[in-house]
Order: sequence, then structure tokens, then C-alpha cells
Amino acid sequence: MAIITTQRTNTTVGGPFRDLAIDASISGSTITYTELDNIYLIENRFLSPDDASFILSAPGSTITDYKITRFIKTDNLSDELPASVPNSSVTDEYDVTTQLTFADVDARPTRSISQYSDGSYYCDASAAGDISGITLDEYNALVSAGVDLIEVEDLPSNVV
Repeated sequence: MAIITTQRTNTTVGGPFRDLAIDASISGSTITYTELDNIYLIENRFLSPDDASFILSAPGSTITDYKITRFIKTDNLSDELPASVPNSSVTDEYDVTTQLTFADVDARPTRSISQYSDGSYYCDASAAGDISGITLDEYNALVSAGVDLIEVEDLPSNVV
């Protein structure tokens, strides 16, 4: 769950987040008020990276515990993960760094990469780090590096 904290003036009539305040209230999000701030508890899946960036652009606004779920497509598990993927390389005791492949991630007992009906494999962008989602900064770095990130709803419908 993402925790959005913003100055109350940002959510009043004419404020940049007036619609956020109304939508959050209608949807039943948990809203807490302090003397100066509104605090919203919102499920990650209901907060897009673009909306999160917009919220952070306002003075006095922060977002914590926000994790984004996106997938990276590959046709071969032997392909290397893009270098911009968090934790996508390992350094051994001799300071030699090796870029992980999709197969390396798939071989972990806590992760698996599914092959879908289109013949491609889809790897959670956070799978290399055994974490549940990437941060907004990591998401922006992947987008800047040209990594094609796929949303859950855009995955092919069937797993092979």
C-alpha cells in the first residue's frame, strides 16, 4: 500500500489534488488528517507511476511504500536482464561482475518465469532482487533506459 502525504491546501477547492481527494473519498481509501496534512492509504495497483510523479511535484507531498509491478518480455531465458533492472548483476569475491540472465532468475527457488501462449517469457521487473515491486525511481530509470515494461493486464491471457 502506498502512503501519500500532502499538504491539506493541495486538496482544497482549486488545489492540484482536489480530484484525488474526491476519488479517494468515494473509493473508500483510508484517509487520515493532521493539522496541516492529509494522508491517504491507497493500494499500489490504483496509483499509476504518472499520477505518483504528479503528486510528488507538489510542495510538501511524499509517497512511501509505493511498489510498481511491471513485467519484462524475453523470447529466450538465456538472454541477459537489462542492466538497468535492479539487482540484475552479481559481483563475486574477485570483484568480477556478471550480468544475470532470465534463466538465473528462473532458477531461484522463490521465483519463476512463466512462458505464455505467445511463446514469450515474462519476468517481473523486481524478480532479480526477490522483492515485491519496483520503486518509482527504479521504474523511471528503466523507462529512461528504454526497457519496455508491461502491465499485468497487458500480459497474454494464457500460461503455457
